[in-house]
Amino acid sequence: MTTIKRTARKKVARKSAARKKSRKASSQLETGQSLEEASADAVGGGTGVSEKTDSAEGQGIVAALKSGEAFAHIARACSNRAWTVVVVFIMLAVLGAGLAATRLKVDTDPGLMISGSLDFRQQYKQFSKTFPAVENNFLFIVESDDPEESRKAAERVEKALLAMPELFHHVVAPGVGAFFDDYGILYADTADVKKVAEKIKESAPTFNALADQPNMAGLSGVLNEITAYTQAGRAPEGVDVFLDAIAGTVDGETSGQPVPLDWSGLGGTDDGPALTEKRWFVLSQPILDFSEIESAAKPMAEARKLMADPAITADGKVTIEMTGEAALNAEEFEAVTKGAAIAGIISFTLVTLTVFFGLPAMVLIVPALSLIVLGFLINAGFATLSVGYLNMISVAFAVLFIGLGIDYAVHVVLRFAEHRAKGETGPDAAVSAVRKTGPALALCTVTTALAFLAFTPTDFVGMAQLGIIAAGGLVIAFVASITLIPAILTLLPGKQEKFARNMAHLKSVNGKGPARSSWLRSGATLVILGFAAVSLFTFSDARFDGDPINLKDPAAPTVKAFMKILEDQPGEIYAGQVLADPGQPAREMVAKLNALPEVKKVHAISDFLPKDQAAKLAQLNPLRDVMPRVVNSGSDIGDEGRRRMIASISRNMKALSAAKDAPDALKASAKRLEDAIAAFDDKHKDDDSEATAKLERQLFVRLPAMLADINRLATTNTVSVDALQTTLRERFVAPDGRWRLEVVPAKNMRDSGNLEEFVAALQSVDPQVSGSPVDIAGSADAVARAMILATLAALTMVVLLAWPAFQRVRYVLLVLSPLVLAACLMVGYTVMFDSPFNFANVIVLPLLLGLGVDSSIHYVMRAREEAVATDVTGTSTPRAVLISALTTIGSFGTLWLSGHRGMSSMGEMLTIAILVTLICTLVVLPQLMHWAFSRRSRLPVAKEHTTSGKP
Repeated sequence: MTTIKRTARKKVARKSAARKKSRKASSQLETGQSLEEASADAVGGGTGVSEKTDSAEGQGIVAALKSGEAFAHIARACSNRAWTVVVVFIMLAVLGAGLAATRLKVDTDPGLMISGSLDFRQQYKQFSKTFPAVENNFLFIVESDDPEESRKAAERVEKALLAMPELFHHVVAPGVGAFFDDYGILYADTADVKKVAEKIKESAPTFNALADQPNMAGLSGVLNEITAYTQAGRAPEGVDVFLDAIAGTVDGETSGQPVPLDWSGLGGTDDGPALTEKRWFVLSQPILDFSEIESAAKPMAEARKLMADPAITADGKVTIEMTGEAALNAEEFEAVTKGAAIAGIISFTLVTLTVFFGLPAMVLIVPALSLIVLGFLINAGFATLSVGYLNMISVAFAVLFIGLGIDYAVHVVLRFAEHRAKGETGPDAAVSAVRKTGPALALCTVTTALAFLAFTPTDFVGMAQLGIIAAGGLVIAFVASITLIPAILTLLPGKQEKFARNMAHLKSVNGKGPARSSWLRSGATLVILGFAAVSLFTFSDARFDGDPINLKDPAAPTVKAFMKILEDQPGEIYAGQVLADPGQPAREMVAKLNALPEVKKVHAISDFLPKDQAAKLAQLNPLRDVMPRVVNSGSDIGDEGRRRMIASISRNMKALSAAKDAPDALKASAKRLEDAIAAFDDKHKDDDSEATAKLERQLFVRLPAMLADINRLATTNTVSVDALQTTLRERFVAPDGRWRLEVVPAKNMRDSGNLEEFVAALQSVDPQVSGSPVDIAGSADAVARAMILATLAALTMVVLLAWPAFQRVRYVLLVLSPLVLAACLMVGYTVMFDSPFNFANVIVLPLLLGLGVDSSIHYVMRAREEAVATDVTGTSTPRAVLISALTTIGSFGTLWLSGHRGMSSMGEMLTIAILVTLICTLVVLPQLMHWAFSRRSRLPVAKEHTTSGKP
């Protein structure tokens, strides 16, 4: 009896010990201890691991989330109301599409990428407010081989723009227009002005005679005097040109193609400073319509018509190009929106093909693409409500959602296929898939969303906006993965045998082996770790390119025109802007700036004042006393009188051509005029008086204008700053009187080092300096700081979130390892291949944080679920990671092909980042896990529990 009792007590003790070990293992599972460690404890006690029941009874909310039961309940509810869920998502998608189509805007202004609260942005805003005409201009470049034709074309462009005040204002063409017609002579050299004045004085008697008799009689009298002087051996200079001009007018009347006589040869104004400049500029500020998606569409359309107008270009003799900040931004908007739309279509196509070949059943494409299409439209509506407009970075949110959203669908549908292959029904398999993937997807959503939102508190507004849109998109994709996808999976047909066959093939491809490292994987891991270590030494050489021109399409017409100006006038493009009080303070500031070795020259409003005005006016003003003021209009001599005078002119030309002491050029011109008159007489000998009257009109029609030009020269006054044309003065003089000093750099500003030195030098003289170089340098610094702060903040948040989920230092480090390695390798890539960060491609940072964490979270959590620390290749998780990476590459890789440099660099960096992350996740991470858990690598795989009931 005693023996029996003793034996019973031993059995009870053994059972009690076994139960305690079993409870300990279950407790370890719920608190985050690794499954292989919990299983080892249980096996050591001689009992199997007690599987958790389907019910979440007795568990808290956190435990229910970690076990997936909370997500399973949601999935079951959606599965039971599948059609309702689908209809709700369709309605939300239609609403989102409507909001985006009617209210979502796009603005490519690089200034909007950086917080306006920064000092340099505040200074730039104040400068823009003070000189509004300087900002957002169209710059027309007018060129021809004929300088005079170029200037006339520039004047035509100016007049055409002024005729459209509803589209253009602040129009100015330096060197062109009424002001320069009046005062242009003062901008010539003093010697040229003296030469013009002397010739006008010599011609004064002739003009007085012609002003008194503006007819054939007056012209005949002038030519009589010229003949007499020539025969006396004192032939006047330049008479041959004047005679040739008269002959041309006579020939025109003979041929029926009138040619008014040009009196400038006799008046001396053709001896003024010759035009040598073949390139002229016209500036104007377009009026933007912000009620339209393309705010500059109308001005751009009219500008393009103007540049192609034969009347403006003189039937192609003049070429007109356009650039300027407003034109560059408008054309960039067209390129970005068109490129984003094309990239979205191509990326969706590539994603579709990838999931078509990657998923084990064609029917699974339906829920995957449904999440992408409906989720994207909902995300577009969210973007409209949350930020209202897209910038150069956030415009890529469509491609971003496609690339990231498909990851959620792939993980759920592949796990669904696994459970269907095990014999579960469609609804049960959908619920099980959500239960198993829900915790990992939820954790990935939080970590990735926080990685994107890490830029929100920084000064990098462009990335902050994308972060908000992307974070919203991730939440939308996650919610759809646990609601929409199980609802659609419940409605889909599909036989269990087909899933079993396809999943068996998947396992045969992936392979099922012991959790041990191969020499190939070990070698590859060591090589990657070596590259990452070398990349650490390149960190100091990593740089941010803040020059907006480097983001634009180099083949765009406005960019080509910009590069042409940059080649000829590189400094003016990157000039600094300094404000100074007028007069002596401005001159002192100019002296200080010119003393800097980084400065080439300084432009001020005073540069537009003519030099040596007193000496020039001393030559011109006396002309008012020798030149006639008006032309006598009542001096008609009749047809007979005109014919007699024409005959007299012909005789004089015959005498000139025969004069012994006359210059050969004068003789030839006289002979030409004699022959022209003979031809005219021969054609019109039987005509009425109208022929001679027409000839007389063509000879004298331009005489009044010529005399007016000479009198304008004679009455020219001193040009002061206040006398300069208004459109020019408003660009250099503020309403409060301060002068704008345009500081031209001495070195190449495309080099970031030179640009920083130039800005620092200007700020040492005036801390309030503004302009494009200050904006570029300040933006680069702001983005660099934001990148560092956001990266550190995102890493901190990832660690804080990963710790509660894994509660093991080793697991947290393993989850972070692909992220850290990929980040190091990416920085090294930017340095080695001279592909710097810019406003567009910095999207790689949050995406790298998100993808680097997401893939490793899925991999590590699946390893814990299977109680295998190093090898989960027999499951669907590595395939899901691979397909997700390939779809993301297919999505972002399309941007690499864009002609727009910003979008191309974005696609390049994202494609490389995803490839690096994929390698680190599927090659390095398993090897690191093997090294970390090599002693437990042979633990048995935990049996997977299936359910056919409701959770």
